[in-house]
Amino acid sequence: MNWVLRASAMLGLALIAGACASANAPAPSSGPPPAIVAPAGASAEIAARLNALAENYPGVAFAVAGPSGAAWEGAVGLADVETGAPMSAQTPVSVYSVNKPMTATLAMSLVEAGRLDLDRPIGEIADVPAQFATLTARELLTHTAGVRHYRDGEWLPNSRRACAAPGEAIAAFADDPLGPRGAFQYSSFGYVLLSLVLEGASGEPFHTMMQQRILEPAGMSNASLWQVGQRRPPNGHERAGRRFRTARAIDNSCKFGAGAVIASAQDLARFGAALAGGRLVSDASWRTMVEGVQNNYGLGWGVGALADGAPVAVHSGSAIGGTSVIAVDIQRGVAVAMVGNAEGPSLVDDAKAILMLARAAPDFAE
Repeated sequence: MNWVLRASAMLGLALIAGACASANAPAPSSGPPPAIVAPAGASAEIAARLNALAENYPGVAFAVAGPSGAAWEGAVGLADVETGAPMSAQTPVSVYSVNKPMTATLAMSLVEAGRLDLDRPIGEIADVPAQFATLTARELLTHTAGVRHYRDGEWLPNSRRACAAPGEAIAAFADDPLGPRGAFQYSSFGYVLLSLVLEGASGEPFHTMMQQRILEPAGMSNASLWQVGQRRPPNGHERAGRRFRTARAIDNSCKFGAGAVIASAQDLARFGAALAGGRLVSDASWRTMVEGVQNNYGLGWGVGALADGAPVAVHSGSAIGGTSVIAVDIQRGVAVAMVGNAEGPSLVDDAKAILMLARAAPDFAE
């Protein structure tokens, strides 16, 4: 088993590595305890959680980032079962719906720039099918526009199409009737439509906006967006009996703001800390996204509470080749992210537990 776990602050960095298992073996259920540089009491729990998750993924990684620059990072297992490359907090995977908070942040940056009104009919902003013309960006952000989600069995065929622009991607649902407006109905297609609206508001391609307004200023150095012609999720795997194999060929280019971002655990944690720290949009915009919400979902974020009652903003995603989660402490601006390089069980509870450990640590004190 490959263990790489680290914790770093602005002035220091420690790396500790352990033993290695065969490249194509299933992830074992246990291994030598990792050495983790972290506050007393945190190391053992983080190690136990990563070790348990190794049952379900070739590799799994976590990262914590705070507004002061403090960071913890760690990983277990393999980034690639064929080459034996170790998993790390810098290993990028398809993060799927964890893209949605980034798209919401992009929308708020356009609001601040005076280019987008969340309550203006989107037909006045972009060239959209007539039935969508009276919807608003706010409704799309909060999943209350009535745009449908994937139907059973539809995700994989949709992930074999190539789309160079959001206008091509909306063909999958452009003629389908809307559900009731105002009712919460989770919809990835709604975020694809929102991507088209953001292009109309800015006059720029979606990928350019996401790269320049979100990925680069957040310091997401391992992140990218799915490109037309890309055929496999990076570092992605699928189960083959008790083993893992390289994931099948798919194409996520039609997902745009719903799930086209490829990123590492470190990237996602940096995004969360940058957003909550006012480096991507203002604190007022961040609060608008996560406070006073209905249906436990704000603008691009699920909103709930940690075990101690502290408010937390969360989003997760999972499909072929990748599972991910981001959780941000709304009060302190500390972000935890986790990624696994296969479709697997939810990482939300583990991320929240690690966030609780961070809340108790001097590294991330208020």
